[in-house]
Amino acid sequence: MALVGWYAVVPLAAGALLTGVVMGAVTKWGLLRHYWVVISLVGTIVLTAVLVFHMPDVSARADIARVADDEHLLMMGSDIAHAVIGLVLLIGILVLNIYKPNGLTRYGWRKERAERAHAPGRRTAAST
Repeated sequence: MALVGWYAVVPLAAGALLTGVVMGAVTKWGLLRHYWVVISLVGTIVLTAVLVFHMPDVSARADIARVADDEHLLMMGSDIAHAVIGLVLLIGILVLNIYKPNGLTRYGWRKERAERAHAPGRRTAAST
């Protein structure tokens, strides 16, 4: 698991975080306009950080498992709880990103009002 974790899972998590930030920055959704984007961003950052900080433990357990005999391997137990919890949280973020519930942040409301006020063809109180 250490090999798969370091060379596949961690880079994919970093890639998901990077592409999420880029997509949020260049699309109409923005990074801070909608609550679902903020929740998704914070969730991805937290889950990626937990993964990176947990990987040394995974590597240490893998090193122990390489030299352990059958009896010690059975006594080591499993790290499945972390994987299941992480997977459930990632599926929650995925559903949030697909569903895209309504709800603007305060920053989003301000940006939307400013865009409406500066839309071409609209008269504002200052222009009369």
